[in-house]
Amino acid sequence: MPVYGSLSGAVLALAAGWWGLREVLRRPVVETLRRTVDAAQSAHE
Repeated sequence: MPVYGSLSGAVLALAAGWWGLREVLRRPVVETLRRTVDAAQSAHE
């Protein structure tokens, strides 16, 4: 049974880490995409 406790703990830790990382990365990714789109639109004009 200890395996299930370790596994559930690992899953929760992974989920918590992913959630925190997602919050940190959300804005920079949006800004990067926005700049890429602006550059692409400028290149076509």
